[in-house]
Amino acid sequence: MTSTASDARAQSDPYPLAVDLAWLADRATGADLRVFDVSPLHVWRDGHIDSAEHAWWRDTVDPHYPVFGAVLTQGDEQRYRQEVFDSLGLLAGDNVVVYDNEEGFRAARLVWFLRFLGFQRAALLTEGYTDWKRTPFTIDSASTTSTTPRVDPQEGFYLVTEQVASRLGRTDAQIVDIRTDNERAETLDGMMPAGQIPGSIRFPWVELMDDSGRLRDAQQVFAHAQTLGLEAEREIIIYGSFGVDTALSWLVLSRAGFPTVLTYDRGWAEWSALPDLPREPIV
Repeated sequence: MTSTASDARAQSDPYPLAVDLAWLADRATGADLRVFDVSPLHVWRDGHIDSAEHAWWRDTVDPHYPVFGAVLTQGDEQRYRQEVFDSLGLLAGDNVVVYDNEEGFRAARLVWFLRFLGFQRAALLTEGYTDWKRTPFTIDSASTTSTTPRVDPQEGFYLVTEQVASRLGRTDAQIVDIRTDNERAETLDGMMPAGQIPGSIRFPWVELMDDSGRLRDAQQVFAHAQTLGLEAEREIIIYGSFGVDTALSWLVLSRAGFPTVLTYDRGWAEWSALPDLPREPIV
């Protein structure tokens, strides 16, 4: 079997969306393990999990789009996306684990981005550097493949404004506002009007966490989502203040058993700026 065929098979094998330190320890000396810390560079320099490389979540964001947080790139110029792959030094057979020091809120974005571009072996680490320091272990894993993965954007990951607007009032779709109370109240000094997309179901992303700040398990998330009115048979469209904010909710809801979770790529920041779009007041 050629290395290309082997790499393709490796990427198609099931791979968890989220893992813990026990999972990581079991594979710490296995082949092709890559750990990325997406904290700010100075935080990474102050300390990180053994062998963790630095990556920056903002590299997944289009710097030229008028609204912050839209996915790289809105022009679908794949070379910019490929440059992110290349900057990470990814190889096709790598097993990627990503963490941060923000309860996974930003690490999930890199996981989402890699999976959107066809790199399926990427998972969120549900614990961080502080947890690892309590019982540290050595991570020593060498790559065994040499093929550089090529970006292959997948369908069913995000929607743009026109697509979300077309789903208003449809019975096969539910729109979910993942903003916290503070995020919903933020107006950026009057530049972003307060409000919500009509018919939104509230599911603040902090409700994905338990009292200790850990991600709730999949069954708990699914049960809570059902009490809010979410239905697995329907398309779930999630939005935050900015498109980049939705990745953790996407990951956790997908892991919990909702098969079609889409992120609104441009978020409330763009929706609220367009006068022809309907919006509801916050109650």
